[in-house]
Amino acid sequence: MAIYVAKIEWLPTTQGGRKNLPLGNKYCPIIITEGNVFDPQKECWSIIISDTQVIDTFKTISKIQYLSEKAPKNLSPGVNFMLYEGFKLVATGIILDEKT
Repeated sequence: MAIYVAKIEWLPTTQGGRKNLPLGNKYCPIIITEGNVFDPQKECWSIIISDTQVIDTFKTISKIQYLSEKAPKNLSPGVNFMLYEGFKLVATGIILDEKT
């Protein structure tokens, strides 16, 4: 399964974001790629975020990959995305690179 490097910009708590950045290796939010709308009645896919490095107050560089091998093959460098915890938008990001 493909692993990607992504730059993630976390929303501050004043905008509904998380209280703490997820710096562990087991954070699994829902990902929605650019051009799609989050609809919990439709198919949603989770990712695993790992190896997070803080680059600024609300910005990180992380490895991401889909949790399921059945997930769509819609991630590649340059793809923008949004991350959700349940119905709450917590971050936006962009795929920087693909790791093999």
